[in-house]
Formats: sequence, structure tokens, C-alpha cells
Amino acid sequence: MLARPMLKRLEMKALAAIILIGFGLLWSSMTLMLDSKVFAGIAKQLRSRSTTPAQVLECKVTAKSGRRGSQNYEFKIRYRYTVDDKVFESDRYRYGSSFSSSDSRWAQVTAATHRVGSEIPAFYNPNDPTDVVLSAGLGGEDLFFLLFMTPFNMVMLGIAYATVVSLRNWLSPKPAGGVKILRRPPQLRVRLPKTSPWAALPLMTALAFLAIIPVAFIFGGHPPLGMMEMIWLFLFAAGGAVFAQRWIRIRSGAEDLVIDEASSRISLPLTWGRKEPVTLPRSDLQAVTVESVVRTRNQGRCIYNFAPTLHFQGQHACEAKLAEWPDETRATAFVEWLRKQMNVGI
Repeated sequence: MLARPMLKRLEMKALAAIILIGFGLLWSSMTLMLDSKVFAGIAKQLRSRSTTPAQVLECKVTAKSGRRGSQNYEFKIRYRYTVDDKVFESDRYRYGSSFSSSDSRWAQVTAATHRVGSEIPAFYNPNDPTDVVLSAGLGGEDLFFLLFMTPFNMVMLGIAYATVVSLRNWLSPKPAGGVKILRRPPQLRVRLPKTSPWAALPLMTALAFLAIIPVAFIFGGHPPLGMMEMIWLFLFAAGGAVFAQRWIRIRSGAEDLVIDEASSRISLPLTWGRKEPVTLPRSDLQAVTVESVVRTRNQGRCIYNFAPTLHFQGQHACEAKLAEWPDETRATAFVEWLRKQMNVGI
């Protein structure tokens, strides 16, 4: 019979998994709904179209009071155009964009270029003349909406990844807690990076969130296309640089635990404060344990992580932390595998 603490732990894990899946489904459904609207609008904007002259019948900017005394400026337009000797009217300016903005300058400039009675080009779908738009192609607002959705999409992907990994580890546990093991006789290399190259994604999420605030404040959701292209270029450059730096570092083997069978020595990974290579005799290894690490969060809330740790005795007596994971099962599986490799007890 399972011990009561273990049963309690399993119940808590099951409850956490149910909450994660439920929250993930709710978050993903809302995010995907918004994504579909954004991408559908962009797809329509980029669709190949025919042109025809249109006459502006009405064009105005109306000011509306928003929350906390803010002012929103709504751009409205109505125009008439002819296709195959048939006359049509429309009020569509762009697809998938809101034309209510806190930026009065954008609204006034847009209205000034579409004066009543002026003739402007209209872009229509040859298969459906009522499918028409005045501003075709990719705009700054399209890239802004993609930027706005980036944090939501990253959270959705993170939840999906955590759910898949948790289910996979539960249904089909991998040896050694899923740690990557490279056998290169006479060496056995255990890849234990502290930070994954995919840390580039949270960085891009944070940068996107920081960029949204000034862009929305200054331009009200209608920034220049060139500026948004520069922001996206910066995001990809920063994310790519972090990914490449971490990937090269990990591939170099500097963050591997190296067990050399020929020399009977252990080389510790250059992580967790170790700046210089540390190589110790395998005979000095006394024990391999899982140490509990308490992390204090906001409002005094405690988070427990689990650190596989090597204990050395003799002249080189020390404790060497190899990793720190929130999953105790994974840490325990890795430690049990390592004990067998090292032929040591607890």
C-alpha cells in the first residue's frame, strides 16, 4: 500500500494537472478565436485585387469619451464605386482593424486624405464586387495586432508544452528522468543545461509586451508600418541571438556532467556558480541525493524544487548541485539512474 504522503502528493499532482488542462483549454480557445480574426483580416488585406475609381460620399472623425476621461477618435467613411456598369456603396476602409483610436492625429490625417467629393482608388474582389477595401496590403496596425497577440500565444504554447510533457512523463516515463545521455567511449556525457535555448521565447514575449505599451500609448494602435517592421526585426534578432548563444554553449559540452571510465574521474558541468572546470576522483563520490530547494515567491508563497546533488568526501569534500527541477519524480528517476552508473548508495 502506498504511504499516505505519497498518496497526498499524487492527489495534488492530479489536481494540478486538471487545473492546468482546464485553464489551458479556456485560454487557448479565447486566444485562437482572436488569432483567427487577426489572421483572417491580414489574409484579406494581402489578397490580390482589381482597382476601380471610387468617390467619397462621407468622411468624418467623431470623438467619443472613453474610460477615465480618455478620448477616442473614430474614423468613418462611405464611398461609391462602379464595377461592370453596376454602382456599389461601401464603408469599409480596412479588414480586421479597429478605426477607433486614441491618436487624434492619425484619424485627422486619414480623414484629410479622403475628402468628400474626392476620387480615390478602391480595391475589390473580381469574384465579388461587394468585397472592397480602400487601404489594401499589410499595414502597421496588422503587425501591431500580431505583436499584441504574441504574449497570449506564447502563454498558450507554454501551457500546451507543459501539458504534453507532463502527460508523456506520466504515461511513458523516460529513463534517467528524460535527461539526454551521450555515450562517447570512454566518456559518458549527461547533458544538464541550466537554461534551454528555448528561453528565447519567454524573452521575446517580455520584449513584445514591453513594446506594446508605448506603441499603443503614442499611436493608439495605428503605428507606421516601417516602425513595426523594425520592432519585429528587433524581436527576432534578440530571440535568435539568445537561442544561438545557448545552443552553441550547450553543444560545446561545457554544461555536461562527464563520467570518464578510463581515468575514473568526474567532470562537473559549468553551471550553478561553477566558472572553472572541476574534475574530481570518482572514488571520492560518497552519495547521490535529491535535495529539496525552497523558493519564496510573492506574499510568502513557497515553491519546492528538487536538486540532484553529488556528495564528495576526502580531500575534495563538497556538494555539487547538478540541476534544479520542479518535478520530484523526474529528479528521483535521474538520481536512481546516476547511482547505478556510479555504483553508490544514498
